[in-house]
Amino acid sequence: MILKRKSKAGRLSKGDIFVEIAPSKKGDGIKLDIQSSQKKLYGKAIEKTIKGIIREFDIKDALISVTDDGALDFVVRARTEAAILEAMGVNQK
Repeated sequence: MILKRKSKAGRLSKGDIFVEIAPSKKGDGIKLDIQSSQKKLYGKAIEKTIKGIIREFDIKDALISVTDDGALDFVVRARTEAAILEAMGVNQK
């Protein structure tokens, strides 16, 4: 899938995650930047979850930035999926 525009999902609050995703040039691959208050403990799990969702959507090139403040896995998944769908131009209303 190809991303059409930059998008974001989530909030910068405790127990949540803020996900920003933007298209990048073809062949650039996935660039993922994770900022988290719990990065030492959960950084790899957050990365695994996000990269898994990226694979599910078959996205090859994107810039992804996340700021986490203790979000549970289901929140990470929901926010990432919401940002991707918005970036793809899917109307969720």
